[in-house]
Amino acid sequence: MPPFVTASAARPDSHAGVVGSQGSATWLLPPADASVPAARRQVAEQLNAWGLPRLVDDAELIVSELVTNAVRHGSRSGPVWHTVRRIPGEVLDEVRLEVGDSGTRSWGDAGRSDVDEPVGDEADLSCSGRGLLLVETLSSDWGVCRLPHGHVVWALLSNGDEDHGSACP
Repeated sequence: MPPFVTASAARPDSHAGVVGSQGSATWLLPPADASVPAARRQVAEQLNAWGLPRLVDDAELIVSELVTNAVRHGSRSGPVWHTVRRIPGEVLDEVRLEVGDSGTRSWGDAGRSDVDEPVGDEADLSCSGRGLLLVETLSSDWGVCRLPHGHVVWALLSNGDEDHGSACP
């Protein structure tokens, strides 16, 4: 969980995030399925408020996938958080979407009791990377970072990039 988030942003029905001076908003959500549509709505409202409606559809799909992954594979004992950042550019702005969880280990780690390892058909789907392939296709760049208190996955959207994925190596 990012250290700059306050408890007032912890409700999934919250319509306003914690807005930072760099043009960002962060929300805390419970590790529950209801957090996925809440995150979509929050990102759409923020992008529309910034006058970036062109990015809403792609941002909603990306945040849906990332929050779903955080809910399904992160710790059930800690919140899921997501941030949308507006990054001013010389010509066009970019938006960075970040989703974090408080999971500390990967599947199969010894002693992990709060994250279920996927089984059966679910394992084939969740481990195949199809959702992250969608993120890669829609974003100009994306990545994942391990934090001392969990993980964060981020995706970058360019306001003028019609050729999605062109910035990926």
